[in-house]
Amino acid sequence: MSRAADVNPGPAIGRRSDAELRDQSVHVLWEFRQCMRLARHLYDRRHGGVTEMVDPLDAAALEAFCLHSRALVEFLWRDRNQGKRPMSQDAVAGDWFDTGSWRFEASLPDEVRDVHRRTGWGVAHISYKRLDPEEVWGWDHVAIGHRIASRLHDFSEDAPTVRLHPDFRREALKENLNFRENMALKEHAFEPSPSYSVGTPAHPHLWIARS
Repeated sequence: MSRAADVNPGPAIGRRSDAELRDQSVHVLWEFRQCMRLARHLYDRRHGGVTEMVDPLDAAALEAFCLHSRALVEFLWRDRNQGKRPMSQDAVAGDWFDTGSWRFEASLPDEVRDVHRRTGWGVAHISYKRLDPEEVWGWDHVAIGHRIASRLHDFSEDAPTVRLHPDFRREALKENLNFRENMALKEHAFEPSPSYSVGTPAHPHLWIARS
């Protein structure tokens, strides 16, 4: 598939100007940078033997990772013409492409399927779902990060150059490579990795006694 940057992209589907999309792409890059670097922090903590993020700053890193992951999943896997449509002020990857030129994936990959729902009850709301013993504990930040990184790479390669900040591709690739190389996970990126899961304490006594 030839890079979309090599052809004249034409109008941005009549919604957003090329200049506006260029500016917005900086915010996409920020979300991606945060997601990748927070995943690396969680990996380092997990590699050091910490599975429960009891320390407030570690817990904040996990919660921020969840929120940035949710934002990127919504950006990369939502479409204005299919399913539950995003609000008009919410950017989605399809905004950067002319009709039919983005490789839209209607089905969420398993690794990110529950990110929106679990971030909702686990971070954004004080939900009774937190008491549900059938909910799976922990976040596989490695698998989630890899899936988002792969999809963001597709977006970076396919989006017309005129609609991206001049540094977008270079910085996105740098974050992607650093994420993979830091964790020595260049291969088998999407294999299940339960040993990488981390979480905040599932029950109050697990952290109140340590405070």
